[in-house]
Amino acid sequence: MIKSDTIVIGSGLSGLVAALASAERGQRVTLLTYGSGSLSLNSGVIDVMGYDEHNAPVASPRRAIESLDASHPYKKTGMDMIEKAVDFFLSTTAKYGLPYTGSLDRQIYVPTAVGTMKPTCLAPRSLDGGKLTNAEKAVIVGIKGLKDFYADIMVENLKKALPNIRQYELVEIDTGLTTGRDITTLDVARWMDTEVGFGSFVSQVKPYAGSGAVLLVPQILGTEGDACAKKAHDALGSEIVETTCLPPSVNGLRLQTLLMKAARAAGVT
Repeated sequence: MIKSDTIVIGSGLSGLVAALASAERGQRVTLLTYGSGSLSLNSGVIDVMGYDEHNAPVASPRRAIESLDASHPYKKTGMDMIEKAVDFFLSTTAKYGLPYTGSLDRQIYVPTAVGTMKPTCLAPRSLDGGKLTNAEKAVIVGIKGLKDFYADIMVENLKKALPNIRQYELVEIDTGLTTGRDITTLDVARWMDTEVGFGSFVSQVKPYAGSGAVLLVPQILGTEGDACAKKAHDALGSEIVETTCLPPSVNGLRLQTLLMKAARAAGVT
């Protein structure tokens, strides 16, 4: 007896989307996976033609694809299929609580942990660097004991990338996490999921919020969806932007959790 129409091997981004898309088209799908998958190793943003052949950022992924040579995989795939893939991804992430922003028509920029601005096609709202475009003040929120987040280097690079920002403030908050090692963004995101952790974060950052300030934080705004980001925005009264980060990628794990949930709901085994 045939138990599966489609068998997908691997639970990285490609595997999870393939399993979900197949199931939603009426296929009986089995997903074979072992370990944590690859999404914890990447930022969870979706790049589509970020740079041209001269390594310059493109303004519009759509126009950049149209100018490609016929041998390029995007050309062979076709714009119609690329549009459907982007629409499928955006509708899925919105349905399951982690809405992404962006489109094929306009590149967006996300800040990195060292203050450079990375072009991408789609990103969660919490990583959308567009909130920094008209900001006059940026508050860089560091975490005591957190590895791979360099607030002073961020300021140096952001001054070059975003000359509109006239004032910078550096803040370091204490989570009280004592693990016997450097803490990671995932440790802090789990702390933020708790009432005590979230309350402590808000009380330490509140004096620096408001007055048109935009807060830049590592990827710490909760482990699932964007509920924590919304709650923090409301509590602080300021825009909050997360940076990309080195593994473990909290946003990559958020996306993995979302796609796993969507796949199970669609009947994937």
